[in-house]
Amino acid sequence: MREFPQELVNLKVAAKPPLATLPGLQKLMKEADAAFGDAGRQLIRYSGTENKIRILVEHRDADTVDEWIGKFTEAVKEDIGVAV
Repeated sequence: MREFPQELVNLKVAAKPPLATLPGLQKLMKEADAAFGDAGRQLIRYSGTENKIRILVEHRDADTVDEWIGKFTEAVKEDIGVAV
């Protein structure tokens, strides 16, 4: 099994609405799946114990990982907002 570069970001959120109700994030997740194909993956979920959302991106290209982490972070900020 080949290992790909990955990055995991945890963002504090004030609320945890169902991910399926966040249009910007859902659109971006579909775009990422189409863009990555077999070259990578994304996983976005809430923490089970904390008010945090976890964003994981893996891709064979580290620059692509950084790019998509930034996109997902912005989408979360727009759809949910982050807690201070």
